[in-house]
Amino acid sequence: MDINKIDEQLKPIETNSNSRSRHYGMMGLALHNDLKDRLKTYSRKINVPMSKIIRTLIISYLDEKEQQLREKGK
Repeated sequence: MDINKIDEQLKPIETNSNSRSRHYGMMGLALHNDLKDRLKTYSRKINVPMSKIIRTLIISYLDEKEQQLREKGK
């Protein structure tokens, strides 16, 4: 995974500190049909829920980024 390429695609957004998603730890995920279909197909092939794949990717990404920040002393 090229996490630096991912960083280039991320743009900060403002959030509402009183939102339900912040309170409950849930969020919606908008995927274009082709990406949703790819994820769904892969999920079925390996018999793993889509949410678990997404959660695992997020954890992996954050682990790598946090390690980079520690190495830079931030």
